[in-house]
This record gives sequence, structure tokens and C-alpha cells, in this order.
Amino acid sequence: MSAADYYEHVVRTFEGWSSHPEVVAGHWPKTLEEAFGIAPRYPYPLNRADASALADYFMDVYALDMRADLSVTNSDAPDPVVLRANLTYTVTVQNGGPAAAQAVTLTDQLAADAAFVSATPSQGTCARAGKGGREGDLVCALGTIDPFHSATVAIVVKPSRAGTLTNTASVRSGSPDPNAANNAATATTTVVAK
Repeated sequence: MSAADYYEHVVRTFEGWSSHPEVVAGHWPKTLEEAFGIAPRYPYPLNRADASALADYFMDVYALDMRADLSVTNSDAPDPVVLRANLTYTVTVQNGGPAAAQAVTLTDQLAADAAFVSATPSQGTCARAGKGGREGDLVCALGTIDPFHSATVAIVVKPSRAGTLTNTASVRSGSPDPNAANNAATATTTVVAK
């Protein structure tokens, strides 16, 4: 469906809003203004001009307000770390708004050269994605993050070889994100022999 076709679909839907079965049954708000949380503006049923004006509002204002700009940071401690000692990654997911981020999922690519010890989220749950929950990436279902709030996951591993260890975390959600460029972060740690 093209952008023009979608716009036309929205206008037609809005024109028939007051007779829509969900509205008539009382499951949806009686007016679009009520649905959008704005003051009443138009008489119902809507004519084409009023439906077009509300479609413009829906696309240019309301839908844009549903965006949630998620970002992720990843820090390590200690660095350097001694071989086979605990290394903690602190991964923070921040919602820059303007809306709440729904169904937030953090995925952490655990290095093959480190034994997984634990993951403690500030909200939600974490589990390994691989066989038997003991292998693969760490996936954390963090739920909803309100605008200008954050969730943190403390991930503890034990490096199994000296050298450089890399850990990458990325985040996604069910909400539109206007800036995907800040949705991943990597921490690089120096691992030294005892």
C-alpha cells in the first residue's frame, strides 16, 4: 500500500468512525478527538474535510508522539580483569521519549571465551536463548520503559583466556524508534593472566 493509499484508507475510516461496529458497541471512543486525547473539534458523522483534518493530525502529531528513542550503553568492571575472575557488564537501556517503549528486549552477545555466571535485570527477566538455556545470546524481556527512564542489566561472566574480550548488547522494542543508530553498544575488556 502506498503512502497515498494509506492516507485515503485512514480518511475513509475516520469518515465512518461514528458507525464503526466497535464504536457503536462502546468498545472504542465515540470520537477521534477522545481517542487522541484532544478537545472536541468536529461534529459527527465526519465529512471529508473534517476526516482529512483529523487524518493529518493523526499522521503528523499523534503517531509521531508514539515514538520511543531507545539507546543502550555497555560498561565493564574491572578492566583489566584477571583470568577466571568475575567481570561485570552493566548494560543500561534509556528511553529518550517522547512515549513509553513497549515490549523492550535486550540481546547481549556473550563472548565464547567467557563463562556465563548470572544476569540481574532491574526489571523483567533474562534467559539464555540457546540449547537448554545454557548457551547462546542472553535475551532480556524488560517490558515497558517509561519516557526518560531506564532499565539496567548486570551481567557477570568469567573470562577463560587472556587477551581482549568483547561484549555487544543491542535493544529493540515494539514502539517506533526514530534513531536506531544508538541501539547497540560494545564493551571491550583486557583479560590478564594471574
